[in-house]
Amino acid sequence: MVSTNASAAPRPSETLDAGALLRRQARDIPDTIFAVFPDGDAWTFADALRQAEGVKAGLRRIGVSPGDTVLTMLPNGRDGLRALLGVWLAGAVYAPLNTAYRGDLLQHVVNLSQARVMLAHDQVVERLRGLALPELSCVIAMGGDGEIDLGPDITLAGPDTIAPEQAHSGEDHDEPRETWRTCALIYTSGTTGPSKAVEQSWAFYDAFCNTMYGELSADDRYYGYLPLFHTGGVSMAYAILRLGASMVMTQAFSTSTYWDDVRRYGVTSACIMGSMGAAMEREEPRDDDADNPMRFVMMGPMVENIEAFRRRFGVELFTEYGTTEVGIPFRSGFDVADHTTCGRLVEGYQVRLVDAYDRDVPDGEAGELVVRHDRPWVLNSGYRGMPDKTAEAWRNGWFHTGDLFRRAPSGDYFFVDRAKDALRRRGENVSSLEVETELLKHPDIMAAAVVGVASGDGVGEEEIKACLVLRPDSDIDFHTYIPELAERMPHFMVPRFFELLPELPMTSTSKIRKVELRARGVTPETFDREAAGIKIRREKLRA
Repeated sequence: MVSTNASAAPRPSETLDAGALLRRQARDIPDTIFAVFPDGDAWTFADALRQAEGVKAGLRRIGVSPGDTVLTMLPNGRDGLRALLGVWLAGAVYAPLNTAYRGDLLQHVVNLSQARVMLAHDQVVERLRGLALPELSCVIAMGGDGEIDLGPDITLAGPDTIAPEQAHSGEDHDEPRETWRTCALIYTSGTTGPSKAVEQSWAFYDAFCNTMYGELSADDRYYGYLPLFHTGGVSMAYAILRLGASMVMTQAFSTSTYWDDVRRYGVTSACIMGSMGAAMEREEPRDDDADNPMRFVMMGPMVENIEAFRRRFGVELFTEYGTTEVGIPFRSGFDVADHTTCGRLVEGYQVRLVDAYDRDVPDGEAGELVVRHDRPWVLNSGYRGMPDKTAEAWRNGWFHTGDLFRRAPSGDYFFVDRAKDALRRRGENVSSLEVETELLKHPDIMAAAVVGVASGDGVGEEEIKACLVLRPDSDIDFHTYIPELAERMPHFMVPRFFELLPELPMTSTSKIRKVELRARGVTPETFDREAAGIKIRREKLRA
């Protein structure tokens, strides 16, 4: 079991409420740098409070009370950060939307929130026009002129509504909100279906930060490129606020400039997600790769050669597994050696791996991860507006994650697949992750996603389809590649269908939207190995 860093947790007499934490830091360390922006500008804690007070005052004037939900649709930056802090200072529930949302999906998530007020980037406001949004009554356009007509039922206000100058001296100080109160409404990525709005409490962020940021101190500077509509981005801002540390607030990750940015900003810690670590490995080595201030990085998933990455960039690495609903139940230490592990059980969490009937599976077998916690309110409080989905996930006293894991006798946990991404072909269970791992061993394949699709031949059973993205200026001959693949895989895991795509559909948090690939099915561009006469059969063994 992994113990969290107790020094990072507030004392029992301290509040977990971010609004109260911001006021405390602005009082105790007003001139300490809180946030640095790419143009060189920076906010102290006193600056951050002043910005947040302007947002709070504006929200109060348009009728937002503590406990109300406020939507935001803003990129990382000054406006995104002051919206987050201002909503929390007002005692409201922060409900950020992915800035890529539009159309029916945007309508779905806005209505799910039941919010009346929204803070939105002026370039996305027009996307609201023509949507059926019965609850939404006021939109504040950040940076715009407030002249877009959203119809008679929605008032559009300009950025002056929440300007710092609007905050008056002697602003009321609300009592800190209790640890069990919902403070954020974070939407799931929608990789397996419509996005769900997860109710998160202050206790959730307390536990999340103790695990994810437990080694940070007030002297650290964190590289914040994860979006503020993702739990990773929100938790980072909360942790830095709580610690009195600082962060770089930027919108995107750039492989080519990453380590130069780390040096320029004095970054000491960061999170490297998805394929970013592998992309860094592919960059041409430089003599000064290890000449940087970075102390340690959370990387998930890990690069295959962990030690080589450590040596090249001079950093410590750890990994973890976490979700919007349960926080971080698994984490490794800095001594992690197996790149496939998600770590060990974090103190305070209780987990089981179960079959479809909630019966425990033995070590080594794949089972769905179900979770609960020693402390109340650390896990989610349900999905807003979706009582059926809440009941489906919270059953038999455990939260069902929908993720398949296996546990080793050593106590390490290994991710197998999303339950909805796991395949069953000809009576055999197939992990899409294991197939993808094998596909990615080909030097010309840059990205791979495996899904189950209808065969179209009337049999009615799923077939495996591999969606591939090749490296620039490369090609692949399936007639030679598939037999080579069959030499390394069980016959039932070799995909029947292959399709080359320019890119895979991704969420803003670097997760593949397999729901889109499944819906794509078999297209005229799909290579069918059976139609091409490439037959893969079970090897017959002598009796």
